[in-house]
Amino acid sequence: MGSMKKKRQKKANKDWAEFQAQHELSDDDIRKAKEMGLSLQALIRNVQSLSQHGNAAAKVWIQELYEKHILSSSKPVINHDSIVRDWEENAERNDDANYNFLRRLKHQEHGFDADEVAGELHRKAFQIVDCTQCANCCKTKRPTFDESDVERIAGHLNMDQAEFIDTYLEANADDPPYSTSQAPCPFLGEDNRCTVYEIRPATCREYPYTDKEGLVFRTMGVANNALVCPAVFWIVEQMKQRAGQHDENDY
Repeated sequence: MGSMKKKRQKKANKDWAEFQAQHELSDDDIRKAKEMGLSLQALIRNVQSLSQHGNAAAKVWIQELYEKHILSSSKPVINHDSIVRDWEENAERNDDANYNFLRRLKHQEHGFDADEVAGELHRKAFQIVDCTQCANCCKTKRPTFDESDVERIAGHLNMDQAEFIDTYLEANADDPPYSTSQAPCPFLGEDNRCTVYEIRPATCREYPYTDKEGLVFRTMGVANNALVCPAVFWIVEQMKQRAGQHDENDY
């Protein structure tokens, strides 16, 4: 984590703590607000309109909103199969809407930090989705390799680097300099597991990048990955839902 990000996070934590103390909110009140995807700025705007009713108004407002949108909502069961099924049925249909939403994240306030929420949803998604039951990224994409990837994996396979490149890769015009010469990936096993998983290329290790900083600057890539990866599609759909919830409640 860079020093600037640490400073921003430290300031954000301080601002949340000051707001919590000012309005006599419990840790549970703050948890509920964050679970609903409310940013501190959204809370401040809404609570200011209730300030004439005293500090207790903030606690009451958060609780009422939580009961309305979280406790009383009938949420579908979220598991691996339901996420994959939703992706199969709706990814293509929602492609334009998802791309347009991701583009708006850069310019339109939806009451949350895109990187923070995407990171939270990324962690949740990959606790649910079993990649070995899908492996669609390995089946349809051609991962890239940099020089260190080539050296590491060729050595693991006891191959000369030139032989490794000739056997599995082709040159790219841009960095990284190589990609697999075919899809599915030649290192994908019949059991949907990577045969070089522990030493796989960096691009595979970091895929699908939804927990990386700067999501709003990668909107095309995220939208494209939502067509490939059920987890990414679920993350984008959840972000759209939170944005809609914020827009509805920001009065």
